[in-house]
Amino acid sequence: MDIKSIKEFKGISIYGGEVIGKVLIFNNKVIKINNKEKIILVVPAITPDLVIYFNSIKALISEIGSALSHGSILAREYGLPTIILENATQLFKDEHLIKMNAYLGKVKIIN
Repeated sequence: MDIKSIKEFKGISIYGGEVIGKVLIFNNKVIKINNKEKIILVVPAITPDLVIYFNSIKALISEIGSALSHGSILAREYGLPTIILENATQLFKDEHLIKMNAYLGKVKIIN
C-alpha cells in the first residue's frame, strides 16, 4: 500500500482534545502565524523554542517524544491537544485540512 493513499494515522496521545484545522509544517525557520485562523503545528520535536507559538496554534503533532519528555510537558501546561506520530512532517503538507482526536491519538486527512 502506498503511504500517500493512507488518510488516517494512529499515534500516541500526549494530551487530549479534538480539533479540525489546517496543517503548518515547522522546518526550523521562523514562521508567521495568522492568529485569526489557528493552525495545527507539525514538528520534528517539541522543543522549548516553540513555546512562542503555543498561544497561536490549536494543536501539536510531533514526530518524536514521549509522555514524559520536556516538550510534552510544555504542551500539556498550555492545554494543547498533542499527538506523537512518526514521520508526521512527511505524512502531511502545509494547508492539509485534518481532524485530530488527541484523546485516541488519531489523525485523519479531510482534504
